[in-house]
Amino acid sequence: MVYLRNLLQAQFINDEKIGSKEMIIKSDKDALFVLQSRSNILKLALSSPEKLKETKDQCANNIIYWLENFCYTFDPRPKSLRNIPFMPYEYQRSLILSLVDCIKNGEDILIEKSRDMGATWCILYVLQWYWQFHSGYNFHLGSKKQDNVDVIGDPSTLFGKIRYNLRLQPSWLLPEGFNIKKNSTLLKLINPANGNTITGESANSEFSRSGRYSAIFFDEFAYWNYDKEAWSAAGDSSPCRIAVSTPFGKFNKFADLRFDSSIKKTTLHWKLHPLKSDDWYKNEKNRRTKDEIARELDISYLFSVEGKVYKDFDYAIHVTKNLKADRVFPVIRTWDFGLNPAVVISQISDKGQWKVLYEIVPPLDNKPTIAEFIPQVLEYCKKNYEGFTFRDICDIAGKQKSSQTGKSDIDWLISYGISPLYNYVKIEEGINLVASRLICKDFIPEPAVLIDDRCSFVVEAFVGAYRRKKPSVEGQETVPLQEHPYEDVMDCIRYTAWQYFDPHTGKKTRRKPRNVRPDNIYTGY
Repeated sequence: MVYLRNLLQAQFINDEKIGSKEMIIKSDKDALFVLQSRSNILKLALSSPEKLKETKDQCANNIIYWLENFCYTFDPRPKSLRNIPFMPYEYQRSLILSLVDCIKNGEDILIEKSRDMGATWCILYVLQWYWQFHSGYNFHLGSKKQDNVDVIGDPSTLFGKIRYNLRLQPSWLLPEGFNIKKNSTLLKLINPANGNTITGESANSEFSRSGRYSAIFFDEFAYWNYDKEAWSAAGDSSPCRIAVSTPFGKFNKFADLRFDSSIKKTTLHWKLHPLKSDDWYKNEKNRRTKDEIARELDISYLFSVEGKVYKDFDYAIHVTKNLKADRVFPVIRTWDFGLNPAVVISQISDKGQWKVLYEIVPPLDNKPTIAEFIPQVLEYCKKNYEGFTFRDICDIAGKQKSSQTGKSDIDWLISYGISPLYNYVKIEEGINLVASRLICKDFIPEPAVLIDDRCSFVVEAFVGAYRRKKPSVEGQETVPLQEHPYEDVMDCIRYTAWQYFDPHTGKKTRRKPRNVRPDNIYTGY
């Protein structure tokens, strides 16, 4: 029998008794103690039909009893225990019981976590418990890629974890007629005794839409493509959506749910883990990047984005409240055109300190034409900067004439008495120049760049919403993703930097038209 064989082959004592909430497996000796106790329970169950039924009933009625006596987790990392009896920690018990209630009552739940907290094991085993012991439950699993959901033979996938645990169950505890080869196929598990199913798919805009489920599991949801569409589609497919993830910035549906919804929330910080300490954390900090620490350990939404363009941006240093315009210096309006127009308003002192005062970004679902947008900007400036002088900078792509009106965006500005400066700006040159201003120390104790916190898109873009495509070659920089409105406001920032600062010295300068054109003379790319 697989179950007994696993007892004998275990690799892995506390003075506490088995079943205690404080029972923690730290060594082979601890695990052996648990396995010996499980062996006694197994022998008692097999001693008579009555005891066997009693044990089955206990498993069906008490998920913690089932987990502590019949379930395992697997850890393939070197120097780790391999087949580990699942003895849920106290925080895991709370999560498990909360999940049981959410499925029973039809309630959504969000779980934000540090890495390696066992949340996925807990969720999957709650679903398996319902599937294995209770009729009328169908579940759906999803992750960013199908390879994370299911690859036959891979125990690291979602289905692989459930199959691993099914193989270690005593045969008499499995559903009657269950055959893992017959009833477990790619992206599907069937309970032949009661018809329950567990299915899965990768992230897509129609995720889960075609089915009806008792609960839907969104694994590492912060990293999904089509996250908003998938979450919405699942709302009609199930009353219980389970979203779990480490953070990946504030610009995804997972973060929206965390900060802007009434969804039930649970936080699994690494400090809850009884085997993790301050010394462990210090060691992890020495071997990880700042982004990794924020994302994998600290549950930081602000600093957890991978591939962000401006890594030296520091919210605590560069963002402030209530920046005031100084009448001594002109107000700079930097315009970005295209389908998503934007204007960033700033001032640069005679010595080169740069203050970003305000942004004007129309809603993406109600975008004005350039003829409508210009008066809106002028009205705001008239109201808030009366008596100031203005300088205008714009995207050189604004020289292109519209086939419908015969006028370019720059022609429209000129028709309102605005004579903008524009220049060819290669993306990476502009990025490097902005980056140099972020680390400039000419104005200590103040930074060289200050941004008013009302400029929410500019701030979010600096924090990480403006990020690069994943490099195809390690260490190779790639162009930033064209995600609106972050690309639009950061283009304004680049145009401003290029017009006012020397790329070699970083000092304030008067920009001369460049003689060398970039690859694309209109976009500067």
